Amino acid sequence: MDDEGQREAVSEVLASGDAASERLILSKNAELEGLVEEARALRALLVSLSAQAAKSAARGRALREERARLETRLDAIFCDLGARVFDLFDQGSALEFGEGTGSLASVESGEGEACEDGSAAEEAEIAVDGQATHTLNDDRRHAEPGEPSGTDLPDSPARKPPVLRVAPSLSKTMKLRAGAKSHAATGAQIVAHLLPDIRDQLGEPPSMVRSYPQVVGELGRLKAATEDERLRGWEELPHEVQVALGCMITARYRHLQEETPAACSGVVQNDKDAVKVLHRLSNHFNITRAGFVHGLARDHQPAHGARWSDDAAYYHRELARLAHDLYGEEVEEQSAPQNPERALGQIEALIDTSPPVDRIRALVEDILSTPGGLGGDDPRLVRLMRPFRDHLSGAALSKLRQAIDAAEAEKDAEPDFVEELLPEGWPWHEVLQNSRVVMVGGDTRSEAQARIEKIFRPGSFEWIPVKKGENMRQVQALAGRMLQGSVDIVILLTDFLSHKASDQLTDAAGKSSVELVYCNRGYGVAQLREGIENFVKLDRAERSEV
Repeated sequence: MDDEGQREAVSEVLASGDAASERLILSKNAELEGLVEEARALRALLVSLSAQAAKSAARGRALREERARLETRLDAIFCDLGARVFDLFDQGSALEFGEGTGSLASVESGEGEACEDGSAAEEAEIAVDGQATHTLNDDRRHAEPGEPSGTDLPDSPARKPPVLRVAPSLSKTMKLRAGAKSHAATGAQIVAHLLPDIRDQLGEPPSMVRSYPQVVGELGRLKAATEDERLRGWEELPHEVQVALGCMITARYRHLQEETPAACSGVVQNDKDAVKVLHRLSNHFNITRAGFVHGLARDHQPAHGARWSDDAAYYHRELARLAHDLYGEEVEEQSAPQNPERALGQIEALIDTSPPVDRIRALVEDILSTPGGLGGDDPRLVRLMRPFRDHLSGAALSKLRQAIDAAEAEKDAEPDFVEELLPEGWPWHEVLQNSRVVMVGGDTRSEAQARIEKIFRPGSFEWIPVKKGENMRQVQALAGRMLQGSVDIVILLTDFLSHKASDQLTDAAGKSSVELVYCNRGYGVAQLREGIENFVKLDRAERSEV
């Protein structure tokens, strides 16, 4: 066999060993190319959507759901693409990563590193059979004169089968996206700066807005914070952060609406753009489903204090905590220690408005959670909250519950005082003598009712028997009488009342001049006396005479 024939025979042997591998790679190549093309098309569509959103805020809101759907599909494609590439590399020793000189060999590593587009899909360089011609023997099939030939050829490295090379950055991106959520990891740095920027723009909530310039400035901050472009940026934040922001802005807006001096209230009422603050927030949370924002409904009441400014301060602190926990932001310097007397005054003021018990509990929990302030075992707080003992759930109120229980146990251990007598000159006798009193709850007992009337000597006394959800018609009738002004004092035996009954009477008291007395643990003279002293004002007699 001549030299040329020998070379052709060697080439045929090598080629036959590559045939199966090349067919496998070609079939996988077709699958990968389809996924890559779909990924590129989706990325182009996302860029187009972003451009449209930038031109029109309304269009941007309408495109949010479409954009989210496309991003989810793109993530699925990248995961599928990564799985297929892994399968390709896992076919056996014939496919060794990063080697090969066949017609499907990849671009050299220098070319792969030169790809700076940042797109995972575009970093996959796939050569099609017939387009790449750099094979080992193509340029040396015929020997030039003077060159060695045949067996005189120097030994060359063994030929490796052709393989598909995927850019390293694509492999890394696939690993990230395979276990990631909808947002790319590169957005983390942007998100880390987003919340501090929002908080800086909003500033600390004012405790009271008193002047025209203050109202205008606060309203301007709220309108700027809820512009469509700003709200779109919120989507990069965790849901709990979005909800806290929404609650704080809503509370600050309600504070302007309801708690500003009458001379300044027209600023909010007459500003046609002011109402958009809540409308935009409502639309944002309807679209994103990030969570529930308290205060958006007109009938909502403050949840963390007696005023909306208390709610705003609460969520301002909550945002500071979230910024520290999620992004490592430094905790703000501690403010001056809470004044216990002022805190007690807040609680008393709220109780005087006869709100739902849950609002009282929320305010007390917020106050006790503030470092350096009122303690849960403060005797004054224990006295105030004793009637609400059964509503004080949660770990934050455990110390207060224990203090109330200890006070009750100490009182039970004392010798019983003569119930038939009250201290001489007891100040509330005069108040009760001029009041129409109704007690609600439990079963009426003629002997107990007679004793109560004899000891407390109210102007008139009525006992409505109620156990949990029973006898609601009489409860409704009493609520109507309270609104009509035919009742002065209502004593609630909370152990025997359902939340529905107590809430109905509480609402009626808030809309009238009726004073509510909360009594738990029975209706003995000691419990009634304590409740009356805690909840009935001594100036009621003077007011009733006017």
